[in-house]
Amino acid sequence: MGLMDAIRRARAPGRAVLGDGDPGPPIDLQGKRVLVVYLFRALGDAVLLAPAIQALFDAGAGSVDVLVQKGAARILKYLDVPWKLHVLPEALDLGAEDPRDKKSPWRAAEVKEAAAALEKKLARRKFDVAIELTARADVDGRRWVKASKATHRLGWITSHETAAQAGLTFGTLDTRTQTDRHWSRTQILPMRCLGVSSPSFAIPFAIPDKARDRSNGMWSGEPRVVIVPGSRQEERRWRPECFARVGRWVTEERGGSVVVCGAPDERKLAREVAKAIGPGAEVYANQDLGALLALLEGADAVVTNDTGPMHFAFLMRRPTLAIFTLMSPVAWGPPVQDKRYVVMTAQDRRENEDADEIQARAAIHYLEGLLACVP
Repeated sequence: MGLMDAIRRARAPGRAVLGDGDPGPPIDLQGKRVLVVYLFRALGDAVLLAPAIQALFDAGAGSVDVLVQKGAARILKYLDVPWKLHVLPEALDLGAEDPRDKKSPWRAAEVKEAAAALEKKLARRKFDVAIELTARADVDGRRWVKASKATHRLGWITSHETAAQAGLTFGTLDTRTQTDRHWSRTQILPMRCLGVSSPSFAIPFAIPDKARDRSNGMWSGEPRVVIVPGSRQEERRWRPECFARVGRWVTEERGGSVVVCGAPDERKLAREVAKAIGPGAEVYANQDLGALLALLEGADAVVTNDTGPMHFAFLMRRPTLAIFTLMSPVAWGPPVQDKRYVVMTAQDRRENEDADEIQARAAIHYLEGLLACVP
């Protein structure tokens, strides 16, 4: 399931909403060794796995190993969850193998060697339960669930296959594209037979003191506001001018300070927004995720697009204004109802020539309310 296909399906009108289906035969989770395969690349997708893993521990799992992509491991190591992380080798970042394809990349010597090493590593862990939560065509997560040789193998299946065909002992119909609930709540559906009924959002972050010291030096006044104007997709970005308008209100009207954050490849955008804000605005667009988390932790409020730092802010319980332009805020917005979380849907500018100013004023209104929540 490609990302754009998922977006089209999620936004298609008139689609029937399916039920959750059979939870499967109950499995005693107490003290069991669990493997979770979750091979999403985006940081936001990665951090949303944590509530599901914490729920497994809360339900009695003895240990939980997680197989993730390299990029996901960068953020997961900052979550104070007692999991054991395994990183999928880049050589194995492949779709399912077609045994009829004589030119399949799985036939390459280096791929065979890497696959054999990972299979041996997983088998040594002697898992009781393995759960495949990826279910994407571009990466074969099921292969590693099978390689675990776990007694119970759970995961997503489509309406066109059986659990046995997927290499699972029990399969849950994949309804994630319905966007009828938060992603973290959907992801626990294959775990219901383990006694997991809801995700756990009480997850502390393990932020190094050095990162906190570095972030503290970037603030010049209060209130402290983090602005995140970037996103991996252009369609999910609110206009930079609107972010700058909000930032100027913070610095000029409230005497506060702003740190404009982004990924290294968004440094130019972050600098443009900070320049438009003027004095009182700093830029952080480096690879050190610890410093980014420290900035979010120390902020009085966060104003952000629908992107990774938004999910970090939600889990940290920071007052957050999340601006959505494309995806469903039901699925990707706040995971719980809380007065500290506000969602604003940005309108199409073509509908109103003054849309930028109207939306910026609305955002300032919401931000003022969020800052009132700060002790």
